[in-house]
Amino acid sequence: MAQVRARILGRARQPLTDDPAVTLHTSQDGSVTIQSRAAVPGYLSPDPRDRRTLGVKIKSLKAGDEMIPLDHPALTRGWHGVEADGRWTDGRAIIPAALAKDGPVTIALAATTRYPVPQSARSRATGTGRAGG
Repeated sequence: MAQVRARILGRARQPLTDDPAVTLHTSQDGSVTIQSRAAVPGYLSPDPRDRRTLGVKIKSLKAGDEMIPLDHPALTRGWHGVEADGRWTDGRAIIPAALAKDGPVTIALAATTRYPVPQSARSRATGTGRAGG
């Protein structure tokens, strides 16, 4: 089955990138969003089992000089479960204002994945696509 999926994926020629395009956005309420590209590994690899939407895997979080534990109960929106070496986001993970209040948020990445390149990005890069109007 994996060989068949690998052949199909090869024929699909889905352009992929290793660039997670990570950004941090602070909202007016003081919460911080870790935003990145996201992908479902089971859709992009011969092994279909992992159906989670993965953004980036966070190794550590800090607000100012204060570490934010990855297993903090307030880290719920946009977060997958804690693993031994970090915690995956779903591409849009929220750090609540109460955790981000001690200063600028910094992250360290444990891992990324391969991400599909959206059609609009491919069109901009090649100068192709359709204009509206």
